[in-house]
Amino acid sequence: MKLKHILLFVVLALIFFSLFGSCSIELEQYEDETTRREPSDCTLVDDTKIKQGSKASANLIIDNGTDNTTIFIGALNSGIAYNGYTFSVLGSTVDFSGNALTTSNPVDIQRSGSAYKMYVLSGVVTHQDVVNEINNFQTDFSARISSGTSDNFSVPVENLNSGWTSQGGTWNISVDGKTVDQVVNGVAVYFLSPDNRTDYLLTSTIQSTDSDNDDMGYAIGWVDNENYILFRWDRGGNQTPIGGNPPARSLEYRQSGVFTRLASDEVNWAYQQYNVSIGYTSENIQIIIDNSTIFNVSTSQFSSISSFPTGKFGFYNMSQGGVTYGNVETGKATTTSGGTADEMISTASKGFNQIESPYSDQENSMNICIGTKFDCSYEEFTAMLAEVGDDVRRCTSAWEVTKLIDKTAVGLMNMTNMKGL
Repeated sequence: MKLKHILLFVVLALIFFSLFGSCSIELEQYEDETTRREPSDCTLVDDTKIKQGSKASANLIIDNGTDNTTIFIGALNSGIAYNGYTFSVLGSTVDFSGNALTTSNPVDIQRSGSAYKMYVLSGVVTHQDVVNEINNFQTDFSARISSGTSDNFSVPVENLNSGWTSQGGTWNISVDGKTVDQVVNGVAVYFLSPDNRTDYLLTSTIQSTDSDNDDMGYAIGWVDNENYILFRWDRGGNQTPIGGNPPARSLEYRQSGVFTRLASDEVNWAYQQYNVSIGYTSENIQIIIDNSTIFNVSTSQFSSISSFPTGKFGFYNMSQGGVTYGNVETGKATTTSGGTADEMISTASKGFNQIESPYSDQENSMNICIGTKFDCSYEEFTAMLAEVGDDVRRCTSAWEVTKLIDKTAVGLMNMTNMKGL
């Protein structure tokens, strides 16, 4: 395709699909043809390909293996944009910011970045309660029980007095077990959970009141001192176990003592409390700060990493005294995957009349097929196209639109005026 044709497509797409406020349009695929110039060939052929892929999905097992109930969560629409969303169930009667939840439902779902967090309000709920909350929430996903029964389950709240252990440093746990202070300014130290886990969401708060500017953060997938994943964050200091001149914030994977950087940015921490969520599975890690996803990495991005390890999780500190960690909640989690934009064969030509073109100037005319997906009715979609019909006709000899499947349509245009482009 020539550059001129590419520019034409961009301009046409802007004219044709971006003038609407009540109906959002997503350009799915287009096919251009610069050689068909005879009237008999100016129809949308049966093998036109429209992107209509598989839907992202995930399976959520809440009970840590105590029963076989599985909740299937699937995207309502196809497309890779629905991959990498985490769903978890947390045992608490307060939300992520510490506010008491006030809802008549036994489960309350809240979205934080790419994570959907479901809070158990009554202490004991059923799997069907979780399914209902997902389906009632205004999301792009639906849920159903795919195996097992809608039995009761409970999710405990983390207590830092119950089996958590330190690896160096001085960690002072609050009486209620909700927070812990690390007070020593020194080497890298850790405060770790009692059990090994994968497929979970960890939510926590973190805050430094010390005037220093070095490292604090979290350890996940902890196997031993030589094998773990570290989310570290500094304020301009350079005291860090990874050495060198590190970025302000990074996600590091240590294997046999060697660090591999998974993600980083240059945002320093400030003297305030942060709400942190960490979604962790064998294939995906998400770091969410104050409802914004800052890192979202998968094993597929790294040829040397086949999976992230099952291990302990907890807090990390280096050369930064006066840091308070706590308000820890964890729950089984799952992350959506498998969404694609695979091409499918359309039969849209059955809805088209023949478009005839009297033009044979191949330099300044072409046929274009455009596929679009919309969130209003087909009638509303075509009514809005009619409103911009005059703009389209200035550069076409003919154009028409036909419905492909529900909320998806294709258009065929014969472009005749490209000289002024």
